[in-house]
Amino acid sequence: MAVTINVTGTSTIYHHPDQAVLSVHIQSDGPSRNLVSSYVTTRSNLLQRHLRDFAPRNSSGQIPMEAPVSNIAIGSERSWSTVPRDRNGHPLDRVYHASTDVEITFRNFTKLGKIAKRLITEEDVEVSKIVWQLTKDTREVLGVESRKQAMKDAIRRAQDYATVIGKEVEPMLITDRESKSTIGTAKCMVVNAKIGVGEEDSLDLAPPDIEFHCSVEVQFRSAASRKCD
Repeated sequence: MAVTINVTGTSTIYHHPDQAVLSVHIQSDGPSRNLVSSYVTTRSNLLQRHLRDFAPRNSSGQIPMEAPVSNIAIGSERSWSTVPRDRNGHPLDRVYHASTDVEITFRNFTKLGKIAKRLITEEDVEVSKIVWQLTKDTREVLGVESRKQAMKDAIRRAQDYATVIGKEVEPMLITDRESKSTIGTAKCMVVNAKIGVGEEDSLDLAPPDIEFHCSVEVQFRSAASRKCD
């Protein structure tokens, strides 16, 4: 009698990140809305001009693959105000706030370390986080390999069960599950302003490997093992 065997095959591939997104938060607080807004605009423009040297564009307007920085994205400016109070609960002068966020995508992690080290020492600038990533091309390559490995794992699992009951198996139904990638060490994703204000001119970021996971559910049908004559 045929037996149905349902198994889940899994695979995990480790790969060094291809790029990193550095998130920078710029904020100013003061007694004038125009003053804090102008300050934030000036600081973000200065940062953008400095980073352009790391992301030069060729004659066709594209950033070449060898450039240390592949993208610079500046968010919209946000502004608001608050009214602080003294210890007796009495209102003080209104305080105005303005902020913006800048995301810089680095291919060169040495340049990333140097710029991050410089930024964390600057007033009104906070390095919010660093997110390590794979490029689209790498994800596609790893996706192909991880699916193959997951299917092989499912076959091995099914064969383990079938061997015990003296059967052979053949796949009947394959259900693909979504592949995903995760950072090997979550603590390495975030850099705060307390990191390393030392003599070195660069942060030693030691990017963690990224784990690429895949799983597949396979239904096998068993048949009696073939016997040699």
